[in-house]
Amino acid sequence: MEITVVCRNYLWDGKPISTRTPMVSWEAICKPKCYGGLGIKDCYMWNIAAVGKYVWNIASKTDSLWLKWVSHVYLQGKDFWSYKPHKTASWTWKQICEVKDKLKGGYTGDIWSARALKGYSMGSGYTWLSQNQNKVIWQKWAWNRLNVPKHGFICWLAMSKRLRTKDRLYTYKICKDDTCPLCGQYCETADHLFFSCVYSLLCLEKIKYWISIGCKASGVNKIYRWLDKDQGIKFKKGVQIATITAAVYQIWLQRNSAVWNLQVQQPDLIVQRIKADVLCRVKQLVPMKISNSDRAWLASL
Repeated sequence: MEITVVCRNYLWDGKPISTRTPMVSWEAICKPKCYGGLGIKDCYMWNIAAVGKYVWNIASKTDSLWLKWVSHVYLQGKDFWSYKPHKTASWTWKQICEVKDKLKGGYTGDIWSARALKGYSMGSGYTWLSQNQNKVIWQKWAWNRLNVPKHGFICWLAMSKRLRTKDRLYTYKICKDDTCPLCGQYCETADHLFFSCVYSLLCLEKIKYWISIGCKASGVNKIYRWLDKDQGIKFKKGVQIATITAAVYQIWLQRNSAVWNLQVQQPDLIVQRIKADVLCRVKQLVPMKISNSDRAWLASL
């Protein structure tokens, strides 16, 4: 638990000790990226997967002195999968039996289904424990290779609906109203901010023209879906996704500036910053094998 607390505090505050309330639960953070998390290993679940190695040794009847001792002292010819430890059994043996019950669904008879030919591994056990969740479609947008990392992180919070927008803050009476600080007209929600707000929509239209996005929709989810379905060149699509993600990041920065400093920069300045961030990142990561047409397109931006 202490390791988890230190990791959580460092993620949100950069310090081992912090009183800041996390924006996302640690359980959600430890989910794989395809399930909406950050893919950070859950220490508790990893320990379960580690103890699962003992379960595998017993199930596969590994030839070892320890297994012979366990069979003689505890199992005594009983079926391992239906076995219940006696209350006088050691704490370690009770923990092994508890993990056995958690991993039972991954076995077909005495064979570990996830790696039937190679047998059980800690990695396969952890993956199996993590898989009974709903997949998200936006993980490939938030973690697009060409995204600036901090842009991807804010995009992850936005797609997870965990940004501290005014509609959420107002629910808990943390702010006086829920009006968008950028347009001053509508309730500030994540959907409004990206990109129904007049200010953010103006930035978006300029960006779409620059990066050749023909989608007429303005909602961030709809734009990402349109790009996902587009049969265009993979490299170009990656740059376009990185641009929309950069726009999400810059709009959030301007929103915070409007709240705390009562200042908002002109859309043209925001667009210039988005262009600079995207081009700097893409030119650092441009693939070695890129077509001449892609190279010419990038040079024209």
